[in-house]
Amino acid sequence: MSDICKSCLFIPSVSSVIKPGDYENSVDSFAAWVKRYFCGRCSSRETGCLELSMNGEMQTRIKHLLSPAIALVQCIAIVCWLAVLIVTPNVNCGAREIALTTGLVLTCWWQYRATHFSVWRGVGMASVIIVALSFSRASQLNSELGINWALPIALMIILCSTLLVVYTRDYLFVSVLSWIILSPAQGIDTDSAAYVFMMLFFVSSIALGVVLNHTYTRTLRKVLTLESRFRELSLTDDLTDILNRRALMLALDEQLANNSGGYFLMLDIDNFKTINDQFGHDAGDEVLRLMASCLQQTPGSLAFGRMGGEEFGVILPVSGEPVACDYVLRLLDTIRRSPAVSSLTCSAGLADIDANSTSSQVLKTADINMYQAKREGKDRAFWRGAPMTDLPAQGPMAEGEEVRALAP
Repeated sequence: MSDICKSCLFIPSVSSVIKPGDYENSVDSFAAWVKRYFCGRCSSRETGCLELSMNGEMQTRIKHLLSPAIALVQCIAIVCWLAVLIVTPNVNCGAREIALTTGLVLTCWWQYRATHFSVWRGVGMASVIIVALSFSRASQLNSELGINWALPIALMIILCSTLLVVYTRDYLFVSVLSWIILSPAQGIDTDSAAYVFMMLFFVSSIALGVVLNHTYTRTLRKVLTLESRFRELSLTDDLTDILNRRALMLALDEQLANNSGGYFLMLDIDNFKTINDQFGHDAGDEVLRLMASCLQQTPGSLAFGRMGGEEFGVILPVSGEPVACDYVLRLLDTIRRSPAVSSLTCSAGLADIDANSTSSQVLKTADINMYQAKREGKDRAFWRGAPMTDLPAQGPMAEGEEVRALAP
């Protein structure tokens, strides 16, 4: 299934890994580094960092899982910042306070609404930095706060970020920068024991945060990987490695729900019981795999899978009756020419998919046509109660009509 998202068998995946190039201009080199940093697809071997690589589907899942919690934390930070401005005496909200408040609100809204993972990730980091800047400004507005304010705020930001930042290098960056911005050690004599203890606080809190972040994100990715794998297994036929009945019916239901139209083709291998009896079940299994291979080799379908036993189903797009007929006849010809242990043929029945139909009605119509093909001598296809003949297709299929078959 290299061409489709394994965890959602009906949605093609987009894979684009940005590779570093040789740039003469330093600005271009910096831009390339930013792209590589935020692409989220590099492996730990390439970056030397602690995290596992993530594909696009996992990035989307993580974004959807964490976005509500992150938005809630950001709203709490905004409320706390506004409360500080209200309770601090003699505060005149100037340009800096307005800019910080606007930044907090905008990053919260932007991250929650972001659709691209890289944008979501970058805005999240910016949000943490703006929170640190805001509470650093709060300590400047009230000189009495000092270390009693900066130290707990710095530790809170460092530890809260462990569960809200999904890359360890991102966490390391925002936590160190937040500590520098809040400067809990500012004004402490560098030769004093208090300064040494402050540095121990800094190193130990960052180290603890890195361990927590790495453990949490690694576990989250493993769980999502297992979830994706189990979803894939639940939608894949174990023998032929194409869609199973459940997955194909989901695709058909979606086609009906969207009023997309099209056609459903039911196929049944002729004389399959005889093949099993004469050559054994291993040969029968090989015939089923050959059948799946024939479906893969015949372009023009939206989805196909094994319905059960020796029956297979295919969903065809709306491309005109001649094109649908051409696909069916090409598929039957491909099956005839397959290198099976015995002469391999199929009987097929085609049914229309329209807005007024249900999946059960479509299957029943295709099944009736298929069994009519068997009664008429097998190795043929029926549609609307009549045999399908060699109708010429109306020219080559358009690019949008020739949809890649959703199969491994």
